[in-house]
Amino acid sequence: MKKVFPIWGLSLLFLMIGVVGCTNLKHVNRFSTSSLDGLQKFEEIEYGFKHHCLNNCRENAFHNLDLRAANCDCKMDQKADQATLKIYRAIKGYLDGLGKLSDNELTEYKLNALNEALTEGEFGGLRLEKKEVEAHSRVVGLLLRAFTDGYRKDKLKTYVREANAPLQVLLDYLNLNLAQNLDGKLRVQKQRLENRYLDLVRESDLSDYERLKAVEEYYQKLDDLSQKQEAIAAYTKALKKIAEGHQKLNDQIDQVTAVEIKDALVHYGSEIQDIISEFNKIKE
Repeated sequence: MKKVFPIWGLSLLFLMIGVVGCTNLKHVNRFSTSSLDGLQKFEEIEYGFKHHCLNNCRENAFHNLDLRAANCDCKMDQKADQATLKIYRAIKGYLDGLGKLSDNELTEYKLNALNEALTEGEFGGLRLEKKEVEAHSRVVGLLLRAFTDGYRKDKLKTYVREANAPLQVLLDYLNLNLAQNLDGKLRVQKQRLENRYLDLVRESDLSDYERLKAVEEYYQKLDDLSQKQEAIAAYTKALKKIAEGHQKLNDQIDQVTAVEIKDALVHYGSEIQDIISEFNKIKE
């Protein structure tokens, strides 16, 4: 006797297939979108190693009444900026891919932005070691595979798991590079600025008006440097939240639709958006 599968059973089966095939990953998408928005504030910091080198060189030339500031040698500092940019672009490419995968879009990216390899070495005070170089290579390799093979939602677990360890290395390095190396250079520059203007206002040949203008100029430059430090501090807070949120996603990727991971990613996304608002106010 031929068994007939009940119509309601077929309907339930199709419904289950539909649910599995249409897993709601909006929380992952929102987290990745917020993370990408926060990460891209890097492009608004408007300060880097070459900028610092040129500032120092020109300040020295001004102090010594030297018109040869155009001869500033900042090649190594420019290489430090280029290395930092490569790390930023790799993280950006990954987060862009995460957003597309969680929205079931075909992963696409301008691969020419990732073509240049990172190399070990020391560049203008910036040191790149083997672990950063290898982490960059692993993330870029994952991106190339994902974009070439057209990863979609069903590859999300593979994408997140393969990326997490090297991504954490890159986020941590970008954080330390800005929060310590670049911020440290700004602190040094502020101290030099203070010393130079103290010497200037103590000049006996200056009138009271000239001293007043020198003090006014000093505080304008000091405020500019302080604003850059505040922007870097806000930005690095966002990097930490991105790293924490992605670690949470990686740890619970097998239960990606569970309430706990949904709530956690929503929370991280909200915190990143708050930091973005803080950053924007600093830049106003």
